[in-house]
Amino acid sequence: MPKLNIVLATTTWYSPDNPRLSLALKMAREAGTNGYPLVVVDNSVEEVRQTIQKAGAIVHPQAERGMGKSRRQVFREALRLAGPNGIVVWLEPEKYTFVPLIAKVCEPFEQNPDLDLVIPRRRSLETYPIMQQHAEELGREGFRLATGRALDIWAGPAVFRARVAHYYLDYKGPPDRWDSLVIPAALMVTTGRKVDEVVVDYHHPPEQLEENTFPFYEKRIEQLTVITESYRNHLNLN
Repeated sequence: MPKLNIVLATTTWYSPDNPRLSLALKMAREAGTNGYPLVVVDNSVEEVRQTIQKAGAIVHPQAERGMGKSRRQVFREALRLAGPNGIVVWLEPEKYTFVPLIAKVCEPFEQNPDLDLVIPRRRSLETYPIMQQHAEELGREGFRLATGRALDIWAGPAVFRARVAHYYLDYKGPPDRWDSLVIPAALMVTTGRKVDEVVVDYHHPPEQLEENTFPFYEKRIEQLTVITESYRNHLNLN
């Protein structure tokens, strides 16, 4: 079987002084170190865009405002590099510690040509802020109740073959925010695509332990609310 053509994809939007920018730069460097092209769609100022590009990423300015639109744009760009038989890896830009695990997560694609999507499963959440641990446990259970599969969808990364990219590219919401990643995966599960998981020893970046603040608490609750609403909008639930 030919070697997998793996392309990483993410989106960014930072002010020059945002501490998360340094994590995204680490991720870009990790991608280069591990031999993966990283495609980024960025909605920051030009200074930030150039900084990310200098770290090794292939950076495109965001064409349209909106979380879902930016993700569909970066998938289209990544697919141009991956080709019709390639693998696209979506990951959040701050999760640089996930990059060395990508080879393991992609192994099932080499073994099973029918496999369409892999969702990594974290062995433990203990390296996360405590509030995020609770939110993600609720998120996992919501996905299980909505789809019948207990996948670790809240881990963030999604690894899929180019042939199923239309699940992401055709999705338009509403509300078209975090659901733009979760609902396509849910639809793959519920329409019978071949979906698997790989257990990984993922350690959350220690810098993100400082995010155990009220604004991030609000964000976690909002994510749960938006995605729960989206299950009702897009899945045939009783």
